[in-house]
Amino acid sequence: MATIFDPIHNELYFASKGKGAYLNGKKIHCSSRKEIDEAYGCLSDSFNAKKISLLAEMADKSKGKKFSVSTIASTGVVGMYIASGRRDWFVSMGGGGVWDYAAPALICKEAGCKITNWRGEPWKLSEKELIIANKYLHPKILDATQILHSGGAA
Repeated sequence: MATIFDPIHNELYFASKGKGAYLNGKKIHCSSRKEIDEAYGCLSDSFNAKKISLLAEMADKSKGKKFSVSTIASTGVVGMYIASGRRDWFVSMGGGGVWDYAAPALICKEAGCKITNWRGEPWKLSEKELIIANKYLHPKILDATQILHSGGAA
């Protein structure tokens, strides 16, 4: 079971494995957007050369169209936004501990998101680099992250 509470908005997100994800008792689902230029994504907080390279790769994959991305310092908040369809994808570049990732990962999975590491393998609690997105965007985001392993980023 996973629970995240946002006291500012009085929102309680929770999920149990195999039983779906809920916001204040109502079932939620991730977005169904299919294209990067239609989506609003999130990166883990603070920018560095890796994030700049990832953004450049995503800009290339959006075929010159604009796309939206922000950073939010809380993986829990990002997870809530993705699970409820307010945001469409998230790339974590490390940092934090299992307590930062475990609850959002389960809530997002139960809301219909795909969650993997950067190799496209099922995400494990021991990993800090992860991708969360709907089934349409996940392969595109995963493809864009490959620049980070090919020497294209410092």
